[in-house]
Amino acid sequence: GVGKSRLAIEVAADLLAVFPDGVFDVDLATLTDPALVPQQVLSALGVPTEPGRADIDTLLGYLKRRHILLVLDGCEHLNAACGELAQSVLASCPNVSLVTTSREPLEIHGEVTWRVPSLTVPPTTEADPSADMAAYDAVRLFIDRAKQNNPGFTIEQSDVASVTQICRRLGGIPLAIELAARKVKVLSCEQIAARLDDRFRLLTGGARNALKRHQTLRAAVDWSFELLSDDERTLFRRLTVFPGGFTLEAVEAICSGPGCDLMDILDRLGSLVDKSLVGVEEPSRKPRFRLLETLRQYGRELLRETAEEDDLHRRLLAWCLAQAERAEPELKGPEQGTFLDLLEDEHDNFRIVLAWALEHGGHEDGLRLSVELSRFWLVRGYLAEGRRWLEATLAAQPQANGREQGRALIAASTLAWHQGDYVAVEPLARRALQIFQNHDDQVGIAEGLCRLGELATMTGDHAAAWDLFDRSRAAWAESGAMRGVIQSMNVPLHDLGTIACERGDYAAARALFNEALAIAQEHGNTVDIVHHLSGLGHVERGDGHFAAAQARYEESRDRARSLGYKRMVAFNHQYLAALAWVQRDLGQAGARYREALDYFGPAGDELGIVRCLEGLARVAALSGGAAQAAYLAGAAEELRERMRSPMPPSEAGNHATALQVAGDQLSEADFNERKAEGRRAGLPQAVRAALHEIAADPTRAA
Repeated sequence: GVGKSRLAIEVAADLLAVFPDGVFDVDLATLTDPALVPQQVLSALGVPTEPGRADIDTLLGYLKRRHILLVLDGCEHLNAACGELAQSVLASCPNVSLVTTSREPLEIHGEVTWRVPSLTVPPTTEADPSADMAAYDAVRLFIDRAKQNNPGFTIEQSDVASVTQICRRLGGIPLAIELAARKVKVLSCEQIAARLDDRFRLLTGGARNALKRHQTLRAAVDWSFELLSDDERTLFRRLTVFPGGFTLEAVEAICSGPGCDLMDILDRLGSLVDKSLVGVEEPSRKPRFRLLETLRQYGRELLRETAEEDDLHRRLLAWCLAQAERAEPELKGPEQGTFLDLLEDEHDNFRIVLAWALEHGGHEDGLRLSVELSRFWLVRGYLAEGRRWLEATLAAQPQANGREQGRALIAASTLAWHQGDYVAVEPLARRALQIFQNHDDQVGIAEGLCRLGELATMTGDHAAAWDLFDRSRAAWAESGAMRGVIQSMNVPLHDLGTIACERGDYAAARALFNEALAIAQEHGNTVDIVHHLSGLGHVERGDGHFAAAQARYEESRDRARSLGYKRMVAFNHQYLAALAWVQRDLGQAGARYREALDYFGPAGDELGIVRCLEGLARVAALSGGAAQAAYLAGAAEELRERMRSPMPPSEAGNHATALQVAGDQLSEADFNERKAEGRRAGLPQAVRAALHEIAADPTRAA
């Protein structure tokens, strides 16, 4: 249903002038006997068969002196016969060319394969109201066919998200989109999108004059599945255990077994690729394979009819855990970018096995997997999702108090800290610290103390924080492990530098950050390098060296971008905005805050969001946008109260001064009303207002 036949007919029509003896379409879709292929071609040419002479000889005799294009349409169920005919024609008839449509190549000399891609679809399920939906082929096809079925159909702005979801979930497959569009006679776009989980029941009722296999989506997929051998069917069913794509090594580890011998996996997988049932991604790198969602849903139904599903999930969980355990130690070294990408590739598979572990009693392995993934979740910005998995796997074993539970608690507290949920940090960190002390686990003790020190820093208790960081360094050193020695010098150094910077002791802060940076550079730890460069940017900004600060922030941002560390890219935009604010370049400050919010908003990163809202409120206040300043300040205040995270003292004075400027431009009642509106707005609406309401006059400055 991807449109091979239609494309071939269009190509042939464009070539009419090139072939003086004609262009002929040979429809093989309804033919079942391979021996009749030559006769079908003769019939399309209008050439009668000759008694006593083989049809292939009659055909070759007719074609030998003619300049013709033959379109053999629908070869997959007659592949061998079509291949023999094509080979004979090409060998005997020098002026004859062939276009064939098939689910798989004919595999003959001289064949050039063109894989017909699915129609283009919008790049995300989050529809951008400003996007030109007509730029995507799949959307245009849906709208065109919907209008054919319901002449009064129009796509409203409220339909954009649903139409985007329909086209994406159907993989841009024209047949599926056409069948979905037929349902607009009785369903809204939103209802169609909501029913795609049962798409084989939904997508029926194709045109009566269409091939039988094109009248329902199930019939189209049945046609392909029934042409497979038994071992190909077995492998296809088992591949549906992967929701997020897979490598050959993963297939060999998880799908081999009775009915699918390990030594045959490569050939069977290659055959499914040739038959267009499995797609290949990133051919320039280590190949990954993927099933379209429609094909996976079909295969899942077949897999559930067997007794294999639970065993496959157990094997997938064990394989995913092994991948995460192999990657985790590398996430602090020179190859961290490579391993972050590896984990990103497998993320959908991690999600499916974590859900399976929670539902089917694999709690211990599920907890271990969530711990091993915690740094990946942090760096790649999956903060809320990572916390949900950690909290769910911890809740599945409420009485456990082993080291793995302690590690999970520390991981959850780390993600909570980076989200700005400081209320959650302390109980998680203290419970972890108690577990580690009971087990005399110095590495765990060091991490627990460090988390509590960060919390003390945020509340302004610098003396307590300094003591906690010193104790953390001692515990790291006492652990004796090389990682502990590195961490004893590296992690608390950054936090100590932050305290020195908050106190205004920029000389001490610079020395601490530089020492931490040297250690991170020595071990190729780009994640930590990014943080330390930003810390040095804070020092230079506080010391009045604005050009040096900008250089540090930009270097940190660029390194973060190369690593896929989107959160720190966004934070560096925020730091650059604050730097522009200090220099009263309000236009630049506003632009940078919005760049940061473009990431923080969709990611739901509340700490990043609140800082951007506050920064944009200050920019608006000094730019003549008093009403917007009050609105954004109110939204930020509400968010901080919910997070129980007070504004750092170093920012509070400037913020209050800027809002006073805004307050002078409005009556007290108007200012308070706009602020109250911001408090009532809710986070999504506040983010939209911050992104799309531009301050009135960015050149006005107090």
